[in-house]
Amino acid sequence: MNGAASYARSSASANRGSLIGAFVTILLAALLLALTGTWIDAGVRLSGEQGSGELLALASSFAGTTIVVVIFIVMSVLTQALRPRSRQLALLRTIGATPSQVRWLVTGETLVVFLMAAPVGAVAGGLAARAVSGALAASGVVPEGFVPAFSPLAILGTLLVLTPAVMLATRLSVRSVTRAGSVEARTRRATDDVQIARPRAITAVVFALLGLASATVPFGLGGVAGLSAAAMSGILLVIAAAVAGPVIVQRGARLAGRLALDRGSVGADLALRFARGSSRRLTAAITPLALLFAIALVQTGSNHITFQGARHHLDAALRVDLVAETSDAGVAARIREIPGVEAVGSSTGVPASVWSDSEEPTGVGLLDALSWEHTTLTVFPGEEFLAPDLTHGSWEELHGADTIAMSSDAAMMSFSSIGDSVDLDVGEDGRPARATIVAIYDGGLAFGDYLVGPHFTGVAESGDSTIFVNVRDGEESAVGSELADLGLRLMTGEGYAQATMEDAQGEQRLSTGATLVLLVFVGVAAANTLMMMTAARRGEFELLRRTGATTRQLLSTVLAESLFVGLAAIGIGAASVLPALLGMSWAILGTFTLGAGIVPVAILAGVVMGIAVLSMVSAAVVAGRSRRIPLVLAS
Repeated sequence: MNGAASYARSSASANRGSLIGAFVTILLAALLLALTGTWIDAGVRLSGEQGSGELLALASSFAGTTIVVVIFIVMSVLTQALRPRSRQLALLRTIGATPSQVRWLVTGETLVVFLMAAPVGAVAGGLAARAVSGALAASGVVPEGFVPAFSPLAILGTLLVLTPAVMLATRLSVRSVTRAGSVEARTRRATDDVQIARPRAITAVVFALLGLASATVPFGLGGVAGLSAAAMSGILLVIAAAVAGPVIVQRGARLAGRLALDRGSVGADLALRFARGSSRRLTAAITPLALLFAIALVQTGSNHITFQGARHHLDAALRVDLVAETSDAGVAARIREIPGVEAVGSSTGVPASVWSDSEEPTGVGLLDALSWEHTTLTVFPGEEFLAPDLTHGSWEELHGADTIAMSSDAAMMSFSSIGDSVDLDVGEDGRPARATIVAIYDGGLAFGDYLVGPHFTGVAESGDSTIFVNVRDGEESAVGSELADLGLRLMTGEGYAQATMEDAQGEQRLSTGATLVLLVFVGVAAANTLMMMTAARRGEFELLRRTGATTRQLLSTVLAESLFVGLAAIGIGAASVLPALLGMSWAILGTFTLGAGIVPVAILAGVVMGIAVLSMVSAAVVAGRSRRIPLVLAS
């Protein structure tokens, strides 16, 4: 056993060039998972305190997408890292190595890399979680000055998530070599087999159907629930494209070859021929870039769509002339005495935690903590100032100390209806309360998920409040002067809407920042994959050089291949995310729009093309120099 382990370490050292990319990817994957796990653990530890529910909701939501993406990327990169070893492993089969010995050899090498990278990345992620404390505190997700403790559970969870993915990718990578006979494995052709096995084809169809089904959810389930389901559609469709990748890539290369017939250069022709013959290898390179493009487009589109939806609901419901912010509880009474004032209302926010599950507490700390949603109860100022679209119930009943109005999104997610009770912990001290739902309204993105009356528990103790003032026609200037004399900072109804939406954009920036971290990981993994794929072609470059290919032709070939990879990734990513964007826009706006503007899409496309071109061309230059092939621009 010790001899096998020693041999695995030696083999990993000898093949470190093909494993370095896997090492970097595993390290970053462990860092990302541990960082997320640390904040989930912090949310559980904060259970019952202000901010815990929102922290858990944010971290858990991000963790779901992160785990799917990380596992997918790690398996893709490992598969590509081990692919150049197929002929070496086939040679071992030829000289008498059994399939079991080959499997254990490769597994041992992968474990060496995993054990070197994963623990370091996990510990670094646990420590790096502290670096984002300031951003979370500024957004109100955690209390000021809060720093998460180092979490051994997050480290353990990270290793438990990554280990099966690494082992499965390793076994799948050597499966074709170990299943073939020794002679067949050694003499198999250099080009990839474009045909995919029936189980793989069925898997691709299943993922495609799941993706399309997720994109159609908003047509039967609107609001935030429909938007969340549609957002997952893009990732599912990219995975489906990855599983069926060899067929897609080869057909795309054939189509590109027909379009470029008699128009392209020698380099372009060689690139398209390589794409047709190396469809499996190119799939592993294209998929991470397609995923990068899809995730970025979904984030950009969803931000724009939710912003437009919230602004539409706010503009339609707002019926106020002047708005002022104050901490003086008696200022509303003085405003009523000003000549020309027609009506005065006030609103404030009451911190609370709402039990969002239809079931009773389980007694399990993590599950119960996830069910407590940290939120702000907004005091409803009255229909004459704010009139959200009421779907059930009546605003008139929202005057008791134990009544509450709920957004249609929150009602749908908690399976609540008129007459049901809602359990809450209200205020900074978390006083228990139970309220009856008396109204359900549309527009939770604009007004929050919960509205209460002025006599609700804890409202009287709130500090800062927003004063809504309606004035008689022609009296706006006089009333404005009187209010200014009271020391109030005034806004028009339009200005108030603009300020509210700016606050909402601040919350979106936090989500965008979290997604950006994930995109950086995917981008690094994509660059690693492209460089490994290109570096593994040293022998091919040398053969082309010796058969008369010039330096310029070789460089143009690699450049054309990188352009094909970039364009294919953009095409697959765009096609995968299109149903998601259309579904999200229907869920929130009730119409079809892509949400992403031309400039953001162009920037994202440029990033994808830049990663493809820079990674492949630089790797080709390095590969050429290592074989003494002058792959440098020459006059």
